[in-house]
Amino acid sequence: MRDDLISYTKRLVDGQGRLTYSFTPGDILPSFKRKIKESIRYIDSRLGLDFKKVKYSRSSDIIIIGYGDLPQGSNGAAVWTDIRWEIRFPVRYYGDYIFRHEMGHVLGFDHVPMGSKSLMAPGWNGYTTFTRSDWRQLEAVWGTEV
Repeated sequence: MRDDLISYTKRLVDGQGRLTYSFTPGDILPSFKRKIKESIRYIDSRLGLDFKKVKYSRSSDIIIIGYGDLPQGSNGAAVWTDIRWEIRFPVRYYGDYIFRHEMGHVLGFDHVPMGSKSLMAPGWNGYTTFTRSDWRQLEAVWGTEV
């Protein structure tokens, strides 16, 4: 876990008691949006973070973008600015596990070494959701503090 990532997201939560998210208009398939919303609902149910979907707005805490600058060889990116998170995907490639990995960064995870039993490895390692160990760490940080 990285304190700077946790602190950044906690400041967003503390400011309004919830995390708002939105999708950029027109560039994410409806079926992928449904999977993302399901993932957010599940994370919310485990951590009690009160996520709220709002109409696209640059004032959202998290903007989910179906395009955007990505590091070379990357399938997704979670980028924070001074006012929000941006979760980015390449136009032609969507995977809900990539979204969950990027949400891990929003919630405080850094990458773990390849071969680790975690969704947070920097490349595909076979995990498509947070592992039991991941959840224990997330619940320790978020479970009772929000």
